[in-house]
Amino acid sequence: LSKKNFHVVKTVSAEVEARYVLGIGGLSKKALRNNAVAELTKKANLTGSQALVNVTVKQSTSMFYVFYQKMTCYAEGTVIEFDE
Repeated sequence: LSKKNFHVVKTVSAEVEARYVLGIGGLSKKALRNNAVAELTKKANLTGSQALVNVTVKQSTSMFYVFYQKMTCYAEGTVIEFDE
């Protein structure tokens, strides 16, 4: 990317979540992140000479009562298209 031979098409985001009861259930943190990036790629709907760049992933955990936990993973990225 040393030359400015591309332009920004759009910004996309995705969100996936997993629920746990007493720490059991849902996905591992790594699998949750991978699912968020996969969902992001799907939503980007890349065609031709497009690419997904500047992908960031962030996780948050919510505790409900003592035994119920919800983990949410957010992914965001920018779709660029290379000039031909």
